Amino acid sequence: MLWGLQENETPLEYTLSGLDLGPARSRMLAGNVAYNKTLFSLHISRKGILDHDGIFLAYMLRTNKVLRKLELEGNNLGPLCAFAFGRVL
Repeated sequence: MLWGLQENETPLEYTLSGLDLGPARSRMLAGNVAYNKTLFSLHISRKGILDHDGIFLAYMLRTNKVLRKLELEGNNLGPLCAFAFGRVL
């Protein structure tokens, strides 16, 4: 999956069901999606993403102008992440 993101050879949509991301993987995912130009929808709901890791997702959106749908429902995102998303949007 990371190779596909890096090489811009992804399907239009990724759903990461059943995959435990954790802090390191969520940051790696955000870093690779930031520069991808082929992914339009990313579903990472209920992955236990914490507030301080969600900041990387916010900054990912600052760089990626292709992603149209990002599902984050059920994660542990809070005020730090909300502030970062507010600065991006």
